[in-house]
Amino acid sequence: MFISEHITNALNKAKNLSPRSGIAWVLLDRNRKLLCSHATTPSHLLTQTLIQDIKNHSSSCTALYLSLRPSQSIMDVRSLVKIIDRSVIEEIYIGHDTDTENTSRLWIAWSEKWSGSIHCLPHTGLTDKLALGIEKGESSGLPWLNAVTAANFYNASIELNELEDEFGFLSYLNEVSRQSQTIICSQSQKKILPLLPATGFDKKPLNIVLVDHEEAILPVLKNDIKQAVFSTLIFCDMQMLAYLLNEVLVDEITFHTKAADPIISDADTALPCIHSRKQAFSKLNDWQLQSSSIIGNCNQIRLFRSHSLSVSDNTSETRLN
Repeated sequence: MFISEHITNALNKAKNLSPRSGIAWVLLDRNRKLLCSHATTPSHLLTQTLIQDIKNHSSSCTALYLSLRPSQSIMDVRSLVKIIDRSVIEEIYIGHDTDTENTSRLWIAWSEKWSGSIHCLPHTGLTDKLALGIEKGESSGLPWLNAVTAANFYNASIELNELEDEFGFLSYLNEVSRQSQTIICSQSQKKILPLLPATGFDKKPLNIVLVDHEEAILPVLKNDIKQAVFSTLIFCDMQMLAYLLNEVLVDEITFHTKAADPIISDADTALPCIHSRKQAFSKLNDWQLQSSSIIGNCNQIRLFRSHSLSVSDNTSETRLN
């Protein structure tokens, strides 16, 4: 067994592009020498780019690593298997073997007849989290949703732009925005919009949608899936967050509170301080505290739905035989 530095690097690039829907692949020759690596987000260009990479190395690539098992929602599986058949690829390694029913039947049928071998690698924190958005999109028809908001400990909403001068906040805002293709913003948080970058890390223009009311959110999320957007960001106030929780639309919460307020140490103390409707938090054990950090004079806490956390974020090594 050995750790493939090339694969780990590709996965980290995918994570930087989109932590919940980044995709990576690596092409290696018979001696495990790197021929090509690529990281991207789901789009109509994904299959075209992957196929071109395989074409460019069709006579020398014997091993192909894919961070996620191919599914029709993210790529043209028929075109992919055709180019693999025309190459000298002998082994395919899958970083995350999705459990959803939407895994391409064509891929399954082809793999059963293919003369090469397909290896599903042990799950890691990195590969699993990169697949979260795509798996949610395939199973529910909605993208992964990260809600960013701010309030004091007594539940009074704070406009996010008021945190502009807090050390590290603008860097965080730039990163989380550039990792999202679609950004939804409530009217109450619209002052944050001038602080946002124009394009994402994938160099595509950000799609910013300003919503007037809570019921306008769901159509945006459904349209994202149609556009192959599997991870969406929303800037909202506490009332809108409560709506998202009640409707089970949100998967991740990034919450900011003044440092003068009590320090957040676990989910049981974090959740009551961000609720505006008690019924929104009827199941506190559905959420876990993922991280807590200081940004200027603010506490920043990240919460995940518990069912989304199968393994630690710190596990990022990928091994091949």
